[in-house]
Amino acid sequence: MSSEVSPVLQPPRGHAAAIENLWALARTGRLPHGLFFQGPSGIGKYAAMEWLARGLLCQNGPGAPCGSCGPCKRLAVGNHPDVLRLDPVAEDQEEMTIFFIAERDDRPPTAYQGVSVEDFLSLRAGEGGWRIVLMRETERMNESAQNAFLKTLEEPSPNVLLAMECGRPGALLDTIRSRVVEVGLHALTEDDTRAVLAEHDIQPEEAALLARMGEGSPGRALDLREHGALLALESMAVAFRGKRPPAVLRAELFDVEGKFSGRTATAQKRSRVTEWLDLLVGILRDHERFLAGLPEERLPLGNWASAIPALPEALRRERLEHVLRARQDVGLNLAPETLLERALTAVAPPLAPSRSPSRR
Repeated sequence: MSSEVSPVLQPPRGHAAAIENLWALARTGRLPHGLFFQGPSGIGKYAAMEWLARGLLCQNGPGAPCGSCGPCKRLAVGNHPDVLRLDPVAEDQEEMTIFFIAERDDRPPTAYQGVSVEDFLSLRAGEGGWRIVLMRETERMNESAQNAFLKTLEEPSPNVLLAMECGRPGALLDTIRSRVVEVGLHALTEDDTRAVLAEHDIQPEEAALLARMGEGSPGRALDLREHGALLALESMAVAFRGKRPPAVLRAELFDVEGKFSGRTATAQKRSRVTEWLDLLVGILRDHERFLAGLPEERLPLGNWASAIPALPEALRRERLEHVLRARQDVGLNLAPETLLERALTAVAPPLAPSRSPSRR
């Protein structure tokens, strides 16, 4: 069970009104037993779910948590007996398997070893109120886990809340989505994103760049910083101008200091290359928008996209196709270094046609 919670008692930026509406439903006994928090990744969906749970379990709730009662204090440190948090990333699991959902005797030692939803809900509420399951990144649920979870949704118990968050709704079964109520959350304003970054002690100039790159997602902005994206973008800008060989730039990008997910060195390399290829695609996308007349200050990667030398449309389209193909191939059993160098080669300016020596 993950205990990764925020001790700071404040409503999640940009989502306070949505949670107030859910507390109002709870006060009248109309809160659905299954909630699906949907919206872009990194905008604070899980923080909104956590805030909802605090307000439901507070002695003065449902409503804004007081922060001083026993339930509020236990929630703040992550040890309230009536809350189960399921976070596959915190558990170092690439998938949310059936072991997150149901008890099985054949659980391998590398699988999730914590409390399952089934086991948690089999217990009575420790404090006599709600029993709440908070599920992070449910797009990671594989099919067997989703089918097992569907049975839980079909047979709700009183005072049970199953709250899920997801950045890719299409990854979930239609039968699951039809049994939960969607709570749509939106990207944050740039000002709110900068405020979140300031809370992480990021200086204003860097925060302004990252906020724009994050496109309303503080989580994405923080990931970019953790990955060393600003340094990587400088090397990519060189690639577009053809100033250094792609093999040299590839080595530079692998030398950029950053933390990437993955249980093995190869998995971490794939994560790194995925990030760099996504940034290359982002630069090309913004370059097209810049050429269409959008000013660079309105583009997430405008600083870099506006500096790309202009090419004919056919060459730009071909360049983008090569980078997208490399990005798609990351999931195959190919060397990540090769894919990155392939993409860097594709974005380099085309060589001028050679001239035959004149004959006298």
